[in-house]
Amino acid sequence: MTTRRPIGVIDLLVALLLALVALAALFLSPVCGRLDPCGNELVSEALSPSGRLRAVVFLRDCGATTAYGVELSILRAEAGLPNRAGNAFSADAGHTDVPLKLDVRWDTDEAVTVRYDPRLRVFTNEARVGRVQVRYVQDEGAP
Repeated sequence: MTTRRPIGVIDLLVALLLALVALAALFLSPVCGRLDPCGNELVSEALSPSGRLRAVVFLRDCGATTAYGVELSILRAEAGLPNRAGNAFSADAGHTDVPLKLDVRWDTDEAVTVRYDPRLRVFTNEARVGRVQVRYVQDEGAP
């Protein structure tokens, strides 16, 4: 015959503590996943000929252990700049003094040309963002 010991105060406290830890993990995990140490600083923007889209050039800083990067996003004209990497172009100077500059010109509502210094370290250069074709030109006239 097996005897059961009665549920005591310590058992209830342990169960309550485990439940609180589980709830905290459930509620904090989406918040912690969204914490981003990076920040974006607007440099310039250019509206498409129709004014429906804009090309946004910005600097992205992800803290002391990384170099600043220059980024480009193609966005709807009314959209804010999200705190994430550019959806079209991303580069840095590799801890050198290469200027973090992009020259962006709309050719049509569905085509944009981006000029950049060939000394930049390019990480992303998407040929298309949505319906917009992106053409990249290395600016040979860069110092």
